[in-house]
Amino acid sequence: MPALQWLDFSPTEREDVLTLLESQKDKSTIDELGLGLVRDAISDHLFPGLSTIQTRARYFLFVAWLLRDLERGNVQDDRLVLTLRQREVALINALLATDGGATEERHPGLIGRESRETTKRLPSAIYWGGMRRYGIYQGAGSLQEYLSDLPDLRRHRRRRGASADNEEASDGDLGVTTWDPGLPTAEADFLTETSFDLTRGEARYLNEKVLGLRTSSGQVCLLQWMVRYLDAATVAALKAPWDLLDETGRWPVLPTSLRAELTHAHHFSLCTRALTAVYTRLLAARRRDLDLAHYDDLLADALSGLGGHAPALQAWYADLPAFWRWISQVNPRLQRDRPFIEEWLRLLADQGFSGANPAALPSIQVERWMQGRERRLKGALARMGNPPVLQRWSAPEWLGLTDYRWRTARDIVIDILIGLGRTGEPAHAAS
Repeated sequence: MPALQWLDFSPTEREDVLTLLESQKDKSTIDELGLGLVRDAISDHLFPGLSTIQTRARYFLFVAWLLRDLERGNVQDDRLVLTLRQREVALINALLATDGGATEERHPGLIGRESRETTKRLPSAIYWGGMRRYGIYQGAGSLQEYLSDLPDLRRHRRRRGASADNEEASDGDLGVTTWDPGLPTAEADFLTETSFDLTRGEARYLNEKVLGLRTSSGQVCLLQWMVRYLDAATVAALKAPWDLLDETGRWPVLPTSLRAELTHAHHFSLCTRALTAVYTRLLAARRRDLDLAHYDDLLADALSGLGGHAPALQAWYADLPAFWRWISQVNPRLQRDRPFIEEWLRLLADQGFSGANPAALPSIQVERWMQGRERRLKGALARMGNPPVLQRWSAPEWLGLTDYRWRTARDIVIDILIGLGRTGEPAHAAS
């Protein structure tokens, strides 16, 4: 197995890397030629605070309750980390106890459904970044840093709360800024039996946290627009975020700024899917044990997807600086990959974004160009021109469009909207 190495500067960066590795289980996040920084910046802009391995909205509260209880409780300092893990495993069992089953249908989004006690990445690690982004946790640093500092934090709380007057004080009164004072109160028995259903108050709290986000553009982001203007039935009917570009009256019309952002995101996804398809086809041709016809089909499908949007893609390419102005606004440091991306878009534009001549893209010249890119990015782990590494490659069976964490956003928004009573069903709307 090839090894992945990185310079471990901080626990926060280590958590980011672990999240990235976990996300690679999702085929739509494949980043073979180093475009992930741009993709992830777009994802962060459209759906801030979310990641591909998050599942349900109530986990934001479950984790906050568990950690706040540790901070305020009497668990011995040397047992804090172990106790957190034990309680997170208890949460798995409590969710399973809701209706006595462990199937995906009964518990969609349950983290640790199969692995339970052996679960490697528990919800606290998965949701920590989002809790910080939404201001549920109001301190700084990573989860590991928080747990490391927790003994000192607890001693500080005890000193400040020594008098009877301070026993009922809030975190702010104690001079400690960690958990949002407005965090809803947990159910007393939530580690015995609970569910993912948000109460009205919990849903209102999470909705306010989403709406209170400060975005990089200073304008409303797509996540905020969805919780403000849509209902759960509408969100459930959407297959991808760019479905919202369809102005048929089935949902409110997007503001101009969000339409432009979704158009950029959709076109970038179409073009990078074609890039991955060409790369995959070139690798498959170098392997003797793969069905090349299958990868020809994957390439043809990706190019056909381009062809279905050819006029719009041509107009987008003609004003490509607008895309880069948006990317600079999202993250001004994302210019390193611009030459490679623009060269690929030029190759597609030369084909009219039609895919009329699929053989022209996986050409010798394109292969050499991609091989040089891969070698610069991966060094000895590059697959092209490296048979031992290529032989260990797990060839994908399908190639989907990058949807920028849409499935996570859709499910979490639906949870919040149902909790608010905005189901889209008349029978529930009046309740």
